[in-house]
Amino acid sequence: MKPPASNPVACQSGGAVLLTLTMGESMRRIAEIMSFRAVIRLLVALGTVFALTAPVGAALLATSGTASATAPCTWSVSGGGTLVSQTLITGAVAGSTEVTATCPTFTDGSYLAVAGSSLAAIVSPPTTDNEESLVGVGTLDFLNGSGVGTVDLPADGIGTSDPNGVCPPSTAQINAGLVGCTVSVANLDGSHYGTITVAYASEPSPASPPTLVLTPSHAAPGQSVSVSETAGHVSDWWGNYAANQPIGASDITVGGHPAGASSVQVAPAVYPSNGTTGVLSPPSLSGSFTVPCSAASGPQSVAVTEPNTTGIPGTITGTATLTVASGAGGCLSSISPNHGPTSGGTQVTISGVGFTGTSAVHFGTVPATSFHVNSNTSVTAVSPAGHGIVAVNLTTPVGTTSTIPNVSNSFQYGFAGYNLVGADGGIFNYGDASFHGSMGGKPLDAKMVGSATTPDGGGYWMVGADGGIFAFGDAHYYGSMGGKTLNAPIVGMAATADGGGYWLVAADGGIFAFGDAHYYGSMGGKTLNAPMVGMAATGNGGGYWLVAADGGIFNFGDALFHGSAGSLLLNKPIVGMASVNTGGYVLVASDGGVFPYGDIGFFGSMGGQALNAPVVGIMAVDTGGYWLVAADGGIFAFGDAPYHGSMGGSPLNAPITSGTPA
Repeated sequence: MKPPASNPVACQSGGAVLLTLTMGESMRRIAEIMSFRAVIRLLVALGTVFALTAPVGAALLATSGTASATAPCTWSVSGGGTLVSQTLITGAVAGSTEVTATCPTFTDGSYLAVAGSSLAAIVSPPTTDNEESLVGVGTLDFLNGSGVGTVDLPADGIGTSDPNGVCPPSTAQINAGLVGCTVSVANLDGSHYGTITVAYASEPSPASPPTLVLTPSHAAPGQSVSVSETAGHVSDWWGNYAANQPIGASDITVGGHPAGASSVQVAPAVYPSNGTTGVLSPPSLSGSFTVPCSAASGPQSVAVTEPNTTGIPGTITGTATLTVASGAGGCLSSISPNHGPTSGGTQVTISGVGFTGTSAVHFGTVPATSFHVNSNTSVTAVSPAGHGIVAVNLTTPVGTTSTIPNVSNSFQYGFAGYNLVGADGGIFNYGDASFHGSMGGKPLDAKMVGSATTPDGGGYWMVGADGGIFAFGDAHYYGSMGGKTLNAPIVGMAATADGGGYWLVAADGGIFAFGDAHYYGSMGGKTLNAPMVGMAATGNGGGYWLVAADGGIFNFGDALFHGSAGSLLLNKPIVGMASVNTGGYVLVASDGGVFPYGDIGFFGSMGGQALNAPVVGIMAVDTGGYWLVAADGGIFAFGDAPYHGSMGGSPLNAPITSGTPA
């Protein structure tokens, strides 16, 4: 996030304040922004109500979010427009729409800020510098000390030397992902009370970009094709998300047929993070897709459409021409799922055409544990043990499908993403981890303390300190301790290998098994030197380990003891553990210290290094690396664990309490 441009604050008498506002900075780091520029302090009382009158032609956009330990503002609208949600208003009428924020828990030092934002803000809190800086003048009036404030922006709009920085937005600005301005209520201590997005009925629609570039320009069905933009062209992609916007196979067509698979994505608009001015890096397109097996030979039109899930109308479509060659053999268009544990055992469905008579299926060079030809268009295979990324390939009567990993046939051992879970039940997904729902913004009886992912990554569970279970995606609910008397709060959970059950562990070492999870013993009712803080299950679900804050390990069932930190002098307590379904486990302390045992290696730690927030957990998918998770959403990747992104530096409604590979 770049600091705002130099914008002086001029105070006037009579209770009115004339201020220069920085338009375009996300509230993601508003406290840092305020440390650069003293924008304005509003000393207000509890129950203050702010009202903002929308100026002629202005478009107001905002990030969603509320402060931890503060009640959020409640937004309403009058004078035109529709309140779609507490984060979005559409159809605002220039010059007459009034947006009101009622914020019950203001403290001294609260202020009302107006800031521009990208369209990404509607979908999720920004995680990159994707906002435009604008400069404008507004007034803030208090009426007889009633605490009702009104901000009026100039009716002639707001301008800046940057051609992208215009409010109301131009078509070019919208195409760059910079669709307006934000209104946010926050406090100098970093508390974020809330924001609202206001989109105008008069906003221009996004324009479509020019012809795309396909490499190669000739390809057979099942072959992977890279897509990019015309050399030297300034992108016109919208940039819906703060993070990279995936473009799925259904959003790409070849001759009217959906692509077999896709890794295409649009990167968001980015401004320099180390200055008050800079040139916008607009959204950019990259990635590859698989030519569908149903594509006819000859020249075919390829259409790539950027999806829009914001509630503001508009999509962008780029086009190109691809010459489709005749396929020489079987055509593999996609596999599902495309990842699984290193121990193997994942049932994979292979889709395409020309599979009748298939005599072999390989994951890389290793034969599948088993396979079955369902039809000419479908084969089911079970993955063998393996590591890394391999190409799933079939031997058919007319040849072998590609043995080179591409977007359609790549199978990754170990999950290629992760989910972070907030104490309020918020979910933040990275890499290929999918979002299936959350409890963010919903009432909870207790904070979330743990999570687990289903074997195929298609769902997850969250558990509260009271033992309540919340299941999403293909994760099934098998029971919980919610509403029941506990001797100690729940501190973690683990799922069985087949996803048919789960265990909960309490701080006193008590174990609660549900579904097909078997009970193998516990420490409940026994004397502990330190409370339990987490657990991990063995690969076959025949046992589990419990870990205490002093590093003590307690193993049950077929879980073997490989060592512990119970006899070590720790700088900070242990806060979590992870296992990778092999013969070992790894522990992590709140200072980021890492303690591996068994066949898991040591690849680095954050022990002895400065942290913005304590570490709360560790994640691993193989013996070659791991991720550390901090309470502020920061991620620290070591070994072969790839970094996919984090919430570090972004505002959170509640601290992160756990993470799980997905």
